[in-house]
Amino acid sequence: MPSSMLDLTRLTTRQREVYDLLAGGLTNKEIAEELRISTRTAQFHASAVLRLLGVHDRRELLFRLLQGPARTV
Repeated sequence: MPSSMLDLTRLTTRQREVYDLLAGGLTNKEIAEELRISTRTAQFHASAVLRLLGVHDRRELLFRLLQGPARTV
């Protein structure tokens, strides 16, 4: 798998929802409002998504998204 490819198969259903919102550039507060969860829970899920995908921050996530497709199967 190329280093730019993100392996989304490791994410839970909720983490995938958070990933989609992160990829859209939403903040933790906006993610919380969209998913009707607390901001702290959104932050927890966002951190887990970044960790599982092996990226350090949202900027790196967006950079890797621009580089190539994600592995979903």
